[in-house]
Amino acid sequence: MEPTDSFAWYNLGLVLHTRLGRYPKAEDAYRRAILLDDTSPYPWSNLGRLLSQHQGKHLEAAEAFLNAFERDRTRTYDFNQAVAACHTLLDSDEHSPVNLVPLGQKALEPNPDSIPAQFLWGRILLLTGRWWEAAQLLERLAATDHDDIPVQFFHSIVKTGHVDETLGILERNGAHERWRPLYEALRAVKAGSPDYLRRVAPEVSLPARRILEKIAPDLVAASESSRK
Repeated sequence: MEPTDSFAWYNLGLVLHTRLGRYPKAEDAYRRAILLDDTSPYPWSNLGRLLSQHQGKHLEAAEAFLNAFERDRTRTYDFNQAVAACHTLLDSDEHSPVNLVPLGQKALEPNPDSIPAQFLWGRILLLTGRWWEAAQLLERLAATDHDDIPVQFFHSIVKTGHVDETLGILERNGAHERWRPLYEALRAVKAGSPDYLRRVAPEVSLPARRILEKIAPDLVAASESSRK
């Protein structure tokens, strides 16, 4: 009855998506709603959820979540989901990190002080060979008092071979005390063995071990394999 009603298409998308599991049809409905009214964050947000959770299209999902956030800056969920989708892409071989430069920049534009957005941008810099810029960003982040430390960034630190420089940055800015478990996990990477953490107090070594398993899984796996 109202084929140009954006809200009707959005509601159809919701039913197809969340009740019937007809994901391609739901995607079509969300996209029709967006085509008819580009100002609402809701079809963008649900399109992002659909693409990331059910279709594995993380690049398109990140773009959809950022579009939702641009239309309503109070929707931190959408922003965080966009950042998470970008990290998923960086963890895989689905896209070259170079292809994520525009998304990283887009995430920073509306929220330049966001810690997650800055660490995401730093990770993109690392994986595109721009260590000096990533180091400058880490210097600024390490000098601030916050506890929001995404381990994905430090996994890329290990992957790109910048552990020594990172330890120096943390020490210069006092972050080796504030981020002690992370610091000790990086020291274990430098030592080349998880056994390094045996020298550390248990209240630090246990969380440091969990971090180490995420930032240097190959090191932990090799150590466990050698004991068998």
